[in-house]
Amino acid sequence: MKWQDYKLFFSFLRPHLWKEAMLFLIMIAGTVAGLASPYALKLIIDDYIPAGNVRGIIGLLAGLTVVYGMRLLLGYWSDYLGTWIANRVVHSMKLRLFSNLLQQPYAYFEANNPGDIIQKVNHEVHKIQSFLVGSFLRITNNVLLLVGLSFMLCLLHPGLFLLSLTVFPFSIFFNRYWNKEVKKVVEASSVKEGEVYNYFIDSIRQFKLIKLHQANSFEEKRLNNHLDNLFNLYQRATVLSSLSRNLAMFFVAAGPLLILGVGGYFTIQGALTTGSLVAFIQYMNRLYAPANDLVYFHVDFVKAKVSMQRIMPLLQYTPTPTPTGTLQVPIESLVLKNIAFSHGGTTIIPHLDITFEKGRSYAIAGWNGSGKSTLVKLLCQLYPPQSGELLINGQHNLLHFAPGEWFERIAVVHQEPLLFNDSIRFNILYGLHDVSEADMRQALQDTGMYAFVMEQPAGWDTKIGEGEGQVMLSGGQQQQLALTRALLKKSEVLILDEATSAVDASREANILSCLRKMQHDKIIITISHRLSAVMAMDEVLLLKNGQIAAQGSHEYLLSTNTDYMALFGSQIITHTNEKARLL
Repeated sequence: MKWQDYKLFFSFLRPHLWKEAMLFLIMIAGTVAGLASPYALKLIIDDYIPAGNVRGIIGLLAGLTVVYGMRLLLGYWSDYLGTWIANRVVHSMKLRLFSNLLQQPYAYFEANNPGDIIQKVNHEVHKIQSFLVGSFLRITNNVLLLVGLSFMLCLLHPGLFLLSLTVFPFSIFFNRYWNKEVKKVVEASSVKEGEVYNYFIDSIRQFKLIKLHQANSFEEKRLNNHLDNLFNLYQRATVLSSLSRNLAMFFVAAGPLLILGVGGYFTIQGALTTGSLVAFIQYMNRLYAPANDLVYFHVDFVKAKVSMQRIMPLLQYTPTPTPTGTLQVPIESLVLKNIAFSHGGTTIIPHLDITFEKGRSYAIAGWNGSGKSTLVKLLCQLYPPQSGELLINGQHNLLHFAPGEWFERIAVVHQEPLLFNDSIRFNILYGLHDVSEADMRQALQDTGMYAFVMEQPAGWDTKIGEGEGQVMLSGGQQQQLALTRALLKKSEVLILDEATSAVDASREANILSCLRKMQHDKIIITISHRLSAVMAMDEVLLLKNGQIAAQGSHEYLLSTNTDYMALFGSQIITHTNEKARLL
């Protein structure tokens, strides 16, 4: 990591400078208070006991009692302020990460697994939080304590103090030698943690498949393999960290033994008082814990540094500048002119020209892999085209306007309903403003969900999901709710991507009937494999290999295009037989 990377992390501390200054002063006061008792012991041994000064001993002990009381209060406020600052820093960091995450292009979410993203935004940040709350505060306090102890040791006997420092180069050498390996293992552990997150997410999503195939044992073995690999990485990191710490601390622990031998000799020779030697060893023993923490700190810092490096690209992310133009004209037509798009080196749409007009409905049909989903993403501006133009009314290039201008004008319903585990009200009003209950009621009636919602004890406020106290919706009901939200938006362009694929035939017919009634003031584009949805549209565009293979009404294509007949052949026969039966 470079200095500017660390500056980015320090920027999260800047808003809390006055609290940090207060914390620093409290730590200094606590350190000074903690240095009193060994020196008091020296005074008792060297001065008060030989002089028989009982009153002086009592007074000194009373003073130490007051100092200990102060240390108790200072320790409390130090812990409180330190934890408050660390938690606020992590709070701000998570907000920045999530904000930057939401500004990522759609391709980012296709290229990164959900588990990896969650691991970075949550788990890696928690590691940094643990470092800030535990290691960083502790090391700050210990650095102050080391400075204070060094001052007192130097005051008692400069020569012995310099001798005590000779053990530290060995400690530093072993610490740095092993921590290079620790860093590699910690990086591998972070990647593996992301894989485990992905496994859990995938397994929960595919729970029905696991259940129906009785694959419990198989999945347990898969998880066991993941966890074994992670366990081995954790153990290797522990072994390396332990070697680093314990070899380093062997030399730190040798310090008091060296001082006891040399200091004892000085005392016998009369160059050092007994009280000074006792105080010196007391201070040296206190030096052991913060010196030990310094060694531990480097290991903790290596782990936190790996976490920082993993979240750094997301934390530093700067969105690509987007146009700021405003779209002030009503949409009369949407023209795709010379559109081409490739992904991962594969050409998906080589050349595409389409015109969608207000007041008309369009069905986009085609085989799997023909480019339908890509076309939807291009229309939604989730993908930018490599070439060509998306024109409003044939003259305003959509790419010259702020994306929000287009998002305000369109409503999209996907095959997989995008719903939160929250109330029905929250879901159908998500992203909308100033929607009356009358509008909500009408939209729910149009999608056939009103009666169901009113049957629920909490009505609009019924929570949906699979948890306790929630109502589990069928796939069709989820699509109906998503469609309700789209209708409430009252958009100028409505895009339905297999939006009724899970809805039963009678409800789908009612929904399509409602859409036909409201299409006079909007463009409706539907992508569907269902003949019923395609037949309800004014015009059908048959997509093949990313290009328009045929275009016209359902009846026209049925009589003139063999590809169209092949695509819907079995459904057409079923539909024809059903009509004959009813007649």
